Amino acid sequence: MFKQLKTYLNIGSKIYGIEVFEHNGTLNYEVVLVKRSKTELLISTSHTFTDWQDVVDGLDAKTPICLCYNTEDVLHKMVSAQAKYNDTALIEQVFPNIVIERFYYNISPFHAEHYLALVEKAKIDAVIKNFEGAKLHVVNYSIGLSVLTNLLDYFVEDTIHTTTKTLVIDKGRSEDTIVIKPQKGKIPKTGYEINGLHVDHTKLLGLGAVIDLLNQGAKKNYLGVLNAQQEKFKYTRAFQVLLWPIVAFFFVLLLANFLVFNHYYTKSNDLEVELNSNNTNKEKLIGLKESLIAKEKRVEAILTNNNSRSTLFMDAIAQSIPNSVLLENLVYQPISKPIKKDEAIAQDFNEIYISGETNDTEAFSNWIVILEDFEWVSQVETISFGFKSKNSSIFSLKITVNE
Repeated sequence: MFKQLKTYLNIGSKIYGIEVFEHNGTLNYEVVLVKRSKTELLISTSHTFTDWQDVVDGLDAKTPICLCYNTEDVLHKMVSAQAKYNDTALIEQVFPNIVIERFYYNISPFHAEHYLALVEKAKIDAVIKNFEGAKLHVVNYSIGLSVLTNLLDYFVEDTIHTTTKTLVIDKGRSEDTIVIKPQKGKIPKTGYEINGLHVDHTKLLGLGAVIDLLNQGAKKNYLGVLNAQQEKFKYTRAFQVLLWPIVAFFFVLLLANFLVFNHYYTKSNDLEVELNSNNTNKEKLIGLKESLIAKEKRVEAILTNNNSRSTLFMDAIAQSIPNSVLLENLVYQPISKPIKKDEAIAQDFNEIYISGETNDTEAFSNWIVILEDFEWVSQVETISFGFKSKNSSIFSLKITVNE
């Protein structure tokens, strides 16, 4: 919109422009809220206050303030731009007999002239102190009408009204000259078109104060003070703006760290439980394997040892059987109870079960004696003996073999 638009990085997208002026002996505060929209400045709201507390209550402490001090305490004068003096000498020439160290001053180009304005430092310092006491931040201030230096080129009117003064541009000479007159009476609400922006006359200096922060069109003898205030606000704003994003960043970081840690901690616990289960299963497997090996060795020993023994026993028994005895069953180391799943097979070791039929009881008795005489027989026990028919009987024997 204007010649130079400085970045809002350190200032923000909203700025207050506040004109302090007097009306009927009472201080008035014309507050204009200016917002940046892309590359344009827009006037958002404006209010006029006479009570200081109302001013404080209506301002946002996070938004910077550009102040235009335009009371009756301001001394001002128009001088020709041809004056060959440096800034201090020019002020002393126009306002003789003043102690310049006690004053703040602005020197602003107004077409072919210079607008000089100065005020005692104590006056502005008192206002700045009041704002600071209310936790508000003044980042720039100007004196009198000096802020209009950034707006003059955009007026098409010859007469420009502000809250307290009227500027009359005299175009009758070779170069435009400006006459500043006190505002007489209350003028009707007047608006101006400034580069497409409609601005009421009461808002001119507030808007100009904001533009002055961006353009710095006037020369000032207190730039060092302003720079210090702007640096202070920059760090305050950086803290305000970045605090919550930083807190949120570390919160998200810690949350992500917690979630990752919790994920891997849970996974680690699951793996540990699985490992313990695997170790338990491994121990069981080793035990089963050892048991199996032991049983295999036992079976192998039994088979190895008993192959020859069982053959010997069966051979001897077969040769001793009389013709009157008919064998039905002969079992070496028989199973003692039915086989069940997941249970060890129970056997009657060192025992031989014989069952069959005989038709000669005397021969059967003699055969039992023969069996008892074998050196490897420990005992012959008749389990059962009963008549099957008139000429035959059935029997069952249990032979206990020596270890």
